[in-house]
Amino acid sequence: PTDQRLPWVTFSGSKQQFFQTPLFYTLNSEYIHLYRQDGIETRNITSMHHSELNPRFFLPIKAGNYFTIEPIAGFRYNYWYINDVENDDPEQETSVDRSIYDLGVNFASEIYRIFNVDGKRVDKIKHSIRPKITYEFIPEVDQADIPNFSNIAAIDKKNIVTYSLTSTLTSKLKRHQFKKGQSKPQYEYRDFLRLFLKQSYDFDKAQNSTSEESEPLSPLFGEIRFQPSPYIWGRADMQWDFEEQRSLEYNLEGVLKDNRGDRLHARYRIKEDERENINVHLRLAITRRLATTIQYERDLFAKKDVKRGLGWRYRADCWTFSFDYLEENEDRRYAFAILLHGLGGFKQSLSENFDR
Repeated sequence: PTDQRLPWVTFSGSKQQFFQTPLFYTLNSEYIHLYRQDGIETRNITSMHHSELNPRFFLPIKAGNYFTIEPIAGFRYNYWYINDVENDDPEQETSVDRSIYDLGVNFASEIYRIFNVDGKRVDKIKHSIRPKITYEFIPEVDQADIPNFSNIAAIDKKNIVTYSLTSTLTSKLKRHQFKKGQSKPQYEYRDFLRLFLKQSYDFDKAQNSTSEESEPLSPLFGEIRFQPSPYIWGRADMQWDFEEQRSLEYNLEGVLKDNRGDRLHARYRIKEDERENINVHLRLAITRRLATTIQYERDLFAKKDVKRGLGWRYRADCWTFSFDYLEENEDRRYAFAILLHGLGGFKQSLSENFDR
């Protein structure tokens, strides 16, 4: 049986000030109608409604120009109403909810230096280094009653501190050349090179030293991004395990685009002895508002196609309509979506099985 979403509505609120207080907040919510034609051996639910509300509050405190401390508190509430169960399972509740909070704090600082270039195009270059320490806590909550349905997973407890270091080169670029006596030149800024390092320490794993997976220190994650022009973008990342002295996973990704709206996005991912994928997504602008998309993904490790798709996009001033046809593994899917710019959207899809 194929899981379907009929429909799916989301709302995402960007970080903004909470009235006239020093607090900031974000608000994310969603509603999904999940449906499958038949139950399976371990999941008898065939239709249910899922809703989620997730507000988060932030209190940034600046200590002059030296550092910033930002306490964070969040709350997530989920509600599921199950309206169809195969075989009339008497043990399945029709109304289930879950509430869980999370706490955290960010500690960050920044040092930088500005270099005068005074070139025809590049005026200055800024080199900034930003160290950051983040603590995250999510309590352990009994979630045995949540519905046994795909896309619904338990939220694991968390007691983690993460340190990171970001080094960025930013160019101050002249948009036009001006003669003496004319208006001052206008500038634009671009982060053309960024290096990012991150590693976490899990306090719960440190206390549970008898477990085989009790290594509290995570692999070191490193990422480099570059954007030499508005039309070229690339990134590469890797995870390095100090205990085993080897790389666990790395990814390469690049984007080429032009002024017309054409865009080529290619990605290569490899995880030792598990995965080696290549993914290509092409967008071709037909008119200023209408575009077509082509996507293709192949599993090089298993030597088979994973995904093939074709889609259309129409963009108006305040909304975007899209229609997609997608073949993924043994599923054929038709989907359309209406997105309201800056507010959220509506999405619906139909799926069916087929043999290649």
